[in-house]
Amino acid sequence: MLPKKDDKFKSYLNLGIIRLEKLTKDKYLPYLERHLNNETSLLKFLPFSTSTIDLSNILKPNLDGNMTGLDYYSNKVGGIYLIVPKLSNSFYIGSAINFRSRFIQHVRYSSKKQSEDNKFYTFVNGDWTQFFWTPLNIVPNLALEFIKRYPDYKLNLNDLYILRSFTQFELLFLEQSYINMFKPDLNTHTLVNFPFSNWTSAYSSNIIGSIEVLVLDENNIPIGEYTSKYQAANALGFSSTTLRRYINTSILLFSPILDQKVKLIETKNPLSTKKVVFNSNITIPTIRSLDLNNIESGKLVAYSKDKQNIFGTYNSPNEASLILDGKKDSKYISRYINKERTVMVGPNKTQVYFVMNPSYLNNLALRRKPRKATNTRSILLKDTILGTSLKFSTIKEMLAYLNIKSTGATGFVKRYMNPTKLYKNRYEFHYINS
Repeated sequence: MLPKKDDKFKSYLNLGIIRLEKLTKDKYLPYLERHLNNETSLLKFLPFSTSTIDLSNILKPNLDGNMTGLDYYSNKVGGIYLIVPKLSNSFYIGSAINFRSRFIQHVRYSSKKQSEDNKFYTFVNGDWTQFFWTPLNIVPNLALEFIKRYPDYKLNLNDLYILRSFTQFELLFLEQSYINMFKPDLNTHTLVNFPFSNWTSAYSSNIIGSIEVLVLDENNIPIGEYTSKYQAANALGFSSTTLRRYINTSILLFSPILDQKVKLIETKNPLSTKKVVFNSNITIPTIRSLDLNNIESGKLVAYSKDKQNIFGTYNSPNEASLILDGKKDSKYISRYINKERTVMVGPNKTQVYFVMNPSYLNNLALRRKPRKATNTRSILLKDTILGTSLKFSTIKEMLAYLNIKSTGATGFVKRYMNPTKLYKNRYEFHYINS
């Protein structure tokens, strides 16, 4: 008689517990000594085995995150890894449930300004071509092993969390053991954070610790985890808006970074059954507690979050985005003008409200830039067959005369101007200088 599904899962968890019990804190040094044949210096392992990867062979010159070389370990293998500079005796030790995802994170984080406080990323200085990468200890992923053993068993989200937690705890323990034994000089921190040290048998989403976003593949297998939505969006190649829209839904998204479809899970909230809604700024209420009619016409004013102080005054959203963030695209500002929604601007990500005088904001004629002189010049229509010419005050008048209904589509007139070719093999267009 086959065991029940619950019995399968419980018995498998017992195997995981046995594995973890072998890794007690008073036994980690003997464990490593047996595993590494009593070597006391990690540098004695150089040169490494054939599994070692020269990062210059798998990264493009601009370090855009391309890393097909790590597919040698597939997209679902993790463990303890080592990164060593080619021209130095320094080294870095880390752990990951997914080698490929972690390396992509390394590449992305090392290029950010925030990495200045990280000893390892400072040493890398954006040039990964001068490093070797190698796995030290491949750690089986309990979730993947369970699925292989029981392919018909449908794991729910809680099951996956528990199996992932077992795997992560084992990884963190081994990482701490390697760090204690070999004392890598490129690791910023020598103490590994154990988010599950107070774990009880009563499962709770709190065991996820600092992990806010969990990434699953098409088979609901965890392939990545991030401490914030912002971090997840950057690592996966999504905008923050896209991530917020689809997180905790059953919809698969294609990640250009991972080159595969993924599902996003927010660990602190339940899964949603609601349809994805593309929110419009129309649904955001008009801003309150500010007298918009007293704002100078033509000016864009930024108010502090408490609406008590003016953060800045600008001539347009374009000017505001350029001054505050160095951006040419100002849509992130213009869509929330006079709305009860703050916008984060500037290097400190200050939250401000953008407002304009409603009479000016809603009057397109006032906000539209003056027409260029070429749009207001008179135009001459010459009929080459009849040998006649007609003068029109505007292009639109001429188009109406020619029975062209789309009088707003004036761009094509330039193709027949002064004259390059004849319109309908008959007409020439000429601007008349004033």
